Amino acid sequence: MDGIDRDAARALLEFYDEAGVDVAVRNEPPSWLEVHELTRAKPVSAPPKVRAARLPQSSEDVAAFLEMRSAAMKARHVPALGPVGAPMMILGDRPDKADAAVGKPFGGEAGQLFDRMLKALDLKRDDCARALLEPAHRPGEKVAPEALEELAALARMQVQAFKPQRLLLFGDAASRALLGEPLAKARGRLHQVEGVRTVATFHPRWLLKRPQDKAMAWADLLILTAEDA
Repeated sequence: MDGIDRDAARALLEFYDEAGVDVAVRNEPPSWLEVHELTRAKPVSAPPKVRAARLPQSSEDVAAFLEMRSAAMKARHVPALGPVGAPMMILGDRPDKADAAVGKPFGGEAGQLFDRMLKALDLKRDDCARALLEPAHRPGEKVAPEALEELAALARMQVQAFKPQRLLLFGDAASRALLGEPLAKARGRLHQVEGVRTVATFHPRWLLKRPQDKAMAWADLLILTAEDA
């Protein structure tokens, strides 16, 4: 029988899933009249947004809320991890493929650089709280600008729940959400988030592409960990 074998079909479907393909298409283009008829159908409603009225009422409920939110989005969930009262909490932007594969923030090659950054501060990964601004993994997507306000409210509740001594923000999205400024403007100085000493710096993912920025990232870490904190 002609066609694709089972293993090849499974590999192809896995590729489509990672690429973000979620709809089948036809080999032949439809006629204009058919397109016209389709567009006259009832429009598909936009996916529901997480609105302020639906946010959890306490910081203790935020972890379960985020997990349910990811499930509603039909996305893989990468939960926050780490001890309460940690010497440092690190907040990234979103999970990538490596994060989703292990179900933990900061995986893969970027995670290895992350571990080296912590080691330079005499810290280990498990000593720190680790969380993501958008914990729902959807292949190929970035944090949507229109979602930053709602995600920022949830992230602040996570900071309240973890009660870290210091907070490190990785990347532009986290900086915009919690500091109200792009990373280029926010980095290099101290901030306060929920009463916690905070610094924003480059994501390890960025530093892998631009190693010349590692010196600036190191300077940011020294600001955050200065003894006069």
